Amino acid sequence: MAPPPRTAKPCPRSSGSTIWRASCPQCPQYPAGPAALSPLLAPSAPVPVAVDVSYNKQVSFLPPVPIGAGFDLGTRQQQQLATSSTSHHKTSRGYCLTSTIPMKRAALTSTTRMAVNQNGRPLRNPSLQRRPQTPRPLTAVVAGGTHGIGHAFLTSLATLTPSPKIYILGRTDEALASLVSTLQSLNPTGTYIPILAPDLTLVTTAHAAARSILAAEGPSGKVDILFLSPGYLSFRGRDASPEGLDRLMAIRLYSRMQLIIDLIPLLQRSPLARVVTVLAAGKEGPVFPEDLETTDPKHAGPSAAAGVATTYTTLFLEQLAQWYPGISFVHTFPGIVKTNLFNNPEHFGPVFRFVVNRVVAPVVAGLLAIPAEEVGARHVWYATSPTFVPAEKKDSKEAAVGSNGKKGSGVYTVNEKSETIQSDKVLRPYRESGIDQKIWDHVQTELKRIIGPSHESGVGL
Repeated sequence: MAPPPRTAKPCPRSSGSTIWRASCPQCPQYPAGPAALSPLLAPSAPVPVAVDVSYNKQVSFLPPVPIGAGFDLGTRQQQQLATSSTSHHKTSRGYCLTSTIPMKRAALTSTTRMAVNQNGRPLRNPSLQRRPQTPRPLTAVVAGGTHGIGHAFLTSLATLTPSPKIYILGRTDEALASLVSTLQSLNPTGTYIPILAPDLTLVTTAHAAARSILAAEGPSGKVDILFLSPGYLSFRGRDASPEGLDRLMAIRLYSRMQLIIDLIPLLQRSPLARVVTVLAAGKEGPVFPEDLETTDPKHAGPSAAAGVATTYTTLFLEQLAQWYPGISFVHTFPGIVKTNLFNNPEHFGPVFRFVVNRVVAPVVAGLLAIPAEEVGARHVWYATSPTFVPAEKKDSKEAAVGSNGKKGSGVYTVNEKSETIQSDKVLRPYRESGIDQKIWDHVQTELKRIIGPSHESGVGL
């Protein structure tokens, strides 16, 4: 049965990108709060649609969408889609088809959407359709998964993946147990392994967590996705850890790079290996070649450390991609996302938390913030799409332009609009002058100073 005619309305937020933004407010039936969204197929062709949709557990008749597999609604649901009132318009991420469909086993009518192109056809999702299949279930490691963006990424990944194995780094046993219970309810076929990592501002904590994963996987194990989004916030200026590193720099850069280095042997065994680090891609700032350790208080603190850590991250990943061309690296900026980072009593007092969460956060969230559920689902796409190919597959037709401006470079910087960007004005002089190599050497020197000279991966040796 053919779908009804569709008419497109221009969306003022359109940027011409091909990736659908789930929460475009132009949708006339967009509900308040988290989007009640589920992937659908066109009635005439079983084509998987974009993966970056917010999962809603109320939509109980729709099974999880397996990565790399198709998705069939069944005749009854297809007929409901074909006969429902339908419209679509261009959003900031493509075209959005909005359909009001009676949801099975629910006492309400829910708004369900899928991504469509300019001709009204569903957007094909490369991560669902053409991603290589592994003989074993997908294996992921997630640092920062108990809260915020990492939590949203985990719930999306568990929902969309058949029988995943996911290692989850968390600060407390209680938070990990709660998260594992949630994931098991979303996808009982998955295996969720908690790894206690109480303080990722310490490189030794990251190293210990990685060694636990290496031991659990054994000589034949693999990791397909390494997702890094641990958070820490402080306004104390340079906040030195017992290891001698600024804690903000440590959790944003050094601990993450240690996890990557330690887990490279497992990533190398995967044909799909990808590292996603959530920081501030596109917001790279100036670095200080005479003070790469940021010991000068003027070079540390929340503002300065953000730009420095972001630049170090992009340039260090570019060096890693040269050493390991079979692994792709994605550095993202998620935008302003409503998370619970300001609730941490170790960072802020009760008065500050009250003002931020009751006064500032509601205003910012209403005007600018992107729902964490949407950001998590976007990052599943970043972690699975063949657009972000490793350097050894740079000739792929689907390859995006990398952080250095070259197609298929193996390192991709992605902004909050899901667009690949290049910070040439900041980064090119550092590449041309050799500062990038000095940053590479500096980070390895610091990690070896803390952990010791023996790295399982042998990076840079």
